[in-house]
Amino acid sequence: MGNRGNIKIEQSDGALFLYTHWGGSDLCVTLATALDKGRSRWTDESYLTRIIFNELQGDDRGTTGFGIAVGHAPDNQHEIPTLSWLNAEHGMGLTVQYSDKEFTPDDFISRYLPVGAVQ
Repeated sequence: MGNRGNIKIEQSDGALFLYTHWGGSDLCVTLATALDKGRSRWTDESYLTRIIFNELQGDDRGTTGFGIAVGHAPDNQHEIPTLSWLNAEHGMGLTVQYSDKEFTPDDFISRYLPVGAVQ
């Protein structure tokens, strides 16, 4: 049982995965919402990663349902969106890879943020 999913975060020193036990089917909406809220932190790996994890958790601060893993997805049932700063060194900036496509953060937000969501 569950709706397991991960968001992969590729930072300059390695990859980590933000895990949700119940929100796997909503990962693109969650990531788009967090990217929109965190616009002022797109150049800051640690702050934006925390903003994404906070959005993933919502108000749930319990001891189950969420996790952080380094190097591999702990459990997964959905395609994994990947946020990466690695292309920034090649002049491409922050990118999101999902479903065999590469998006700028703005393009990802436009595609996955629900209509009428606060921006």
